[in-house]
Amino acid sequence: MLMIPSVLMRKCLLKFIIKSSALDRKRFIMPSKNGAISLRTEDVYDIFGLQNKGKDAMKALGKGGLKAKVKVPSRFVDSKTGEMMIDDLIENIVASGTYDDDFLRRIVLVLLGTVLAPQSTREVPNAYYKLVHDVEAIKAFNWNTFTLRICVEGITKTLSDLEKFTWPIGNLALIQYMFWEKVQPLDEEAFDPLAHEYPLMLNWSEDEAMKHDAYDTAYGRGNGTIDDVISEKYR
Repeated sequence: MLMIPSVLMRKCLLKFIIKSSALDRKRFIMPSKNGAISLRTEDVYDIFGLQNKGKDAMKALGKGGLKAKVKVPSRFVDSKTGEMMIDDLIENIVASGTYDDDFLRRIVLVLLGTVLAPQSTREVPNAYYKLVHDVEAIKAFNWNTFTLRICVEGITKTLSDLEKFTWPIGNLALIQYMFWEKVQPLDEEAFDPLAHEYPLMLNWSEDEAMKHDAYDTAYGRGNGTIDDVISEKYR
């Protein structure tokens, strides 16, 4: 996950993808009857390399979910707000002279707050501390389904009131990569899926993203060759 190339988030593209979602069919409907693309656990694995196995992380959060009140050790929270601030966590990681359990906890908390299940805030929900309290249990969780569920639930909430569009929580980079991989330019020279390496996020530099932007501008978003199966064994 730490190898993700730096790529800007495309707000217009993300809004297009979110508004194209047909949750009852678990699909994103492309324009002009061009077809539909889906977002599955297999795609999370192909894009980010997160394996779909392990314990249910959502169940570990308990009934309160992200809103559950969790007592977090004072060394992890801001003394004024009582929240786990992402910048403070990163600062402590950099300043740490030892690779102890707290170092690992902070690493995972930052990943949760910025990559796996971001909330678009400067804080990491205190409820996430439940997922890192037992360091040995961290590797046993299914981060694939956790990332997917937070993303889908965020989109679902946004779609409930499009008139007051609010950005969903969750890993929106996931649906951006999904679109780029599954809606392929008609020009074969512009996209060669067989030449791509896995996990697929490694292929999308800002330069490659700009090429897809240019194609979308010329032909319209969602117009292209739909390839809904992006697993390496099928390419």
